This record gives sequence, C-alpha cells and structure tokens, in this order.
Amino acid sequence: MEGTLLIDHVNTLLSGGAAVAARRLHQGLLQAEVGSRLWYSPRDVLPGEAELAAGEGMHAAPWPRMDVSIVARANRTVHECFRKLQLRLLRNYYRRGRRRQGGGFVGARQSIKTPFDPKIFDGDIVHFHWVGKLIDFPSFFESMPNERPLVWSLHDMNPMTGGCSHAGECDGFTRRCGDCPILARPGPRDLSNQELSIKHDALRGRRVFVIAPSHWMASMARKSSLFSECPVSVIRNPIDTAVFYPENKRLARKSLGLPEDGICLLYAAESVEVNEKGINEYLAVLREVSKSRPVFGLAFGRGEIVSQVENARIYSLGYLSSPSKMRMAYSAADIFVIPSHAETISQTTVEAFACGTPAVAFAVGGIPELVRDGETGFLAPLRDVGRMSEHIGWLIDHPDRRLGMGDAALGVVRKEFESSHQISRYIDLYSEILEPAVAVAPAGAMEKLSFPS
Repeated sequence: MEGTLLIDHVNTLLSGGAAVAARRLHQGLLQAEVGSRLWYSPRDVLPGEAELAAGEGMHAAPWPRMDVSIVARANRTVHECFRKLQLRLLRNYYRRGRRRQGGGFVGARQSIKTPFDPKIFDGDIVHFHWVGKLIDFPSFFESMPNERPLVWSLHDMNPMTGGCSHAGECDGFTRRCGDCPILARPGPRDLSNQELSIKHDALRGRRVFVIAPSHWMASMARKSSLFSECPVSVIRNPIDTAVFYPENKRLARKSLGLPEDGICLLYAAESVEVNEKGINEYLAVLREVSKSRPVFGLAFGRGEIVSQVENARIYSLGYLSSPSKMRMAYSAADIFVIPSHAETISQTTVEAFACGTPAVAFAVGGIPELVRDGETGFLAPLRDVGRMSEHIGWLIDHPDRRLGMGDAALGVVRKEFESSHQISRYIDLYSEILEPAVAVAPAGAMEKLSFPS
C-alpha cells in the first residue's frame, strides 16, 4: 500500500510551528518512499525561504488561476477586487472599535477563489495543516469531490472556531460560536458565527479525519461543533533525534559566543514580538531571577527584543532556520522558559527536550503533556511570573536534579516523538482510511472510527 500512496499536504506558510511539523511529516514520508507533496502560499514566502520553497516535493499553490484570455483575467481581477472590498467592509464592521480581549482572527473566506482542481490535487488524500489566509472554503469544497478523504492536523484551534487561534475560556466553538470576545461588535450572528457556519457547510457530508498532536487538542476537537462526529487520532509531531540531540554545553556556548559561566535561560518563538508567546513574562522572570542568581538570557526568533534587563544581558540570535544552530542554542541553555499564553504542544519545547534541556512553563493547552511537573521541568499557573521564577531558582540551586530532568525530557522525546515511529503511524492511518470498508462509506456520514492514540 505504501508505495502507491500519494498525499497532498496544504499549509499556508513555510515557517512557523505548523510549517515545521508539516515539512517534517512530508520529508519523513518521502524517506519512507511514500508519495508526498506540500503545497504552500507563494504570496506568503518570506525573504530567506527560497531554499525551503525549492525542496523536494514542494509546490506553490495554484491560486490565483492564470486564465489564458485577457477577458477572463480582467473579469477575475474585477471580481477579486469587489470580493476583497466586501470582506474588508464586513470584517471592519465587526472588528473596528474596542475589543473585549486581544487575539488574532482568521476567517474561512478569502478575496480570491481557490477551487479544488482534480488534475492538480490528484493524490489519494488531501491533508490540511494550517490553511488560514490561503483556502477559501466555499470555492474549495464546492469543487472537491465528496469521496476524497480529508485529513486535518490541528496546530491550533482555528480550524474549529469562527476565527480565533485559541479559545481560552470561551466555549463558543462548541456551539457554532457567536458573541465572540475578540470582536468589537459581538452578537449571536456575528462574524465568528458566520465564519464557523461556512466551515460547517463546507464539510457537511465529507469524510474528515482529525489528527491532534496532543490529547488536550484532541479533547477540544471532540467538544467542537465542527469535529464532534469525526474520528480523532492523537499522533505526535515527528522530530528526528539524529538532527536534534544534546551537544557539549561548553562547546555549544563557545560556538555561539556566549559566556562560559552563568545560567542560561533560553526563550524561543517564531516571532519574539508576539505578546501571546510571552516575551513580556520572560523579561519579567529574567529580571526577577537575576536579582539573586548569576543568569543571562538567550533568545531566537524573528523581530527584536526592545527591552533589556538591568542585571542580565540578553543574547539574541535572530531567526534561526538551521537545525544545527538551533541544536547549539538548545544545548547551550540550562533551562528553557516557555511563557506562552496558549500552546497546542509547543514545537520548540520538543526540540529543547531532544537536546536534553528541561523547561519551566505556564500550564496551558497541551504543555503539561510535555513539561511533566517535577519530572521534565516545572509548571506554573498562567501569567504567574512569581511562581515561574521560583521554579527556575530551584532548578538553578539543584544542578543534579536539573540535569536529571533534562535526561528525562530527552527520554520523553525518544519514546513519544521519534520521527520514524510517528511517520509509521501516519502511514498506518492513511492506509486504514483508504481501506475499501472505509472508502465506500455513504456520503454524508462522518464515521465513528477508532484509531490508536
């Protein structure tokens, strides 16, 4: 079966947690001699990502379509401009003004149509990852055959909400949203309700199989109004422990130009300027711990850290795309600090653990499945900087326990995230989906199937 499989993965971006997970799965499938293609948005390719875009099996998404005739192109341009204006006015109406709480909002509609072309997407399965701002749900699913199975990996909650990435305390996603705390003009039929209703209409009657990288996210999917009738599997995001592994700490620090002495507290994110990733809490923790202990900060990610800490220098490595440089950064650190306000599982934490570095984190989302309190690190309540600082201080004062927790963290990764094992589980799932007994299920049914988690 494996040799005949062809999977079409779709992910908007080439970088970020979802993109990293999608690329690693794609590359793992190719190494296992399974057909795989990864489609991405050419409009969202960032400077320096040309090498990623040129990788094996990487393809720019085929939208907008380039019609041959001048009249067709002109008509499409006029329609796209009108659609963009229409959506902008609609979104501005609901979002302009004072929001009740912060957070991004990504809906299901785009200004251009993104139809499913069976001549292009001719694989056995379409596998969505993070497709926000790329897929226009009405036009894509209107043209996608009902019998084509869809696998959806949940890298955040956006696929099952009306627009937010993480719902927090809001349970609107269990009821088709509405009265959204992110919108300035909430109501029962607000923009969140409209967008989630579009997703319901798009997926109605389709065979959708959901994959969650954490048991927490799986539980959210089962509670959601959109995926409650879909089979949900828990499969961890794969990581190659031949690429991420512990380096000698002294040599790692030397290679990065870091001090040999002092405790290194590492912070990493796709962008260090995103408040939800906890940069302000990280700085507060560093400020608090540095009052009584010799520490320095280390950070990598896009953007700049504009604030500094009086008693602790912060070394910024900028954005790192090289696994070897990331491995050096994780290995150079003594403690990985994860002050994120919401996380599905945290790709950076898995990478830090693979390099033998324990963590202190806020107990949000799927983080407790990785940072096991007292075993691979410590947990603190959300935004409790004082408690997080206490945990870090304890780890600094107990170096033997800190090293032991790093070893335990490495063991968790080898047991639960090793690439070869996770890739095999994906292949088994794909094959099971395509078994004749499953493939002939009547259109309109979302089968209650059971897959190992």
